[in-house]
Amino acid sequence: MRKPLRIAALLVFALLPLFTLLRGAISDGDRPIVLVDINGPINPATDDYLKSAMSRAVAVNSRLMVIRLNTPGGLVPSMQSMVQTLLQSEVPVAVYVTPAGGSATSAGVFITLAGNVAAMAPGTTIGAAHPVMGDGQSMEGDMRAKVENFAVSLIRAIAEQRQRNVQWAEQAVRESVSITDREALSLKVIDLVAPDLTALLSALENRTVQVKGN
Repeated sequence: MRKPLRIAALLVFALLPLFTLLRGAISDGDRPIVLVDINGPINPATDDYLKSAMSRAVAVNSRLMVIRLNTPGGLVPSMQSMVQTLLQSEVPVAVYVTPAGGSATSAGVFITLAGNVAAMAPGTTIGAAHPVMGDGQSMEGDMRAKVENFAVSLIRAIAEQRQRNVQWAEQAVRESVSITDREALSLKVIDLVAPDLTALLSALENRTVQVKGN
């Protein structure tokens, strides 16, 4: 029986079913911020959840979407679909790896890099993005090379699009390297480190990002 490919997801967390609208958190209070929580594996439900939140953000003319992310990884097709949603978004998106002790592991690396802004809380980690089989086992031979090369090409394309550290992104896939929030900031994998949501929003005030070429 064929097993689905995934970016390693070895833990199970709860995916919060709702997203939140924040008004007046930063200037231009008539345009809300959409706050999205992804706390668990990346799978079709997570993908649908992000799409629903994105549709809502567009409908309410949101100024910003913030994704609070803590994931051990997940399924490649779901991750790829979520990356497409982020890269094609009409709303600026900040991906924020939080809370302390959390991580953007495996598929989470791709999602974090795909945000217009990538941020991490102190005490978080990012990396270890080498693809494995659905049961967590390593692949061998031609299949390993094929899937690894695909993952590398995808993460390089994301990093180039968002002007992040392409070399490190490739290492995260080929060598499963993992780094701390401070290391990620130093290596230009992320844009900033923020201790909480309030600090993140303050740091984003008056920041310019590119959305769909604009």
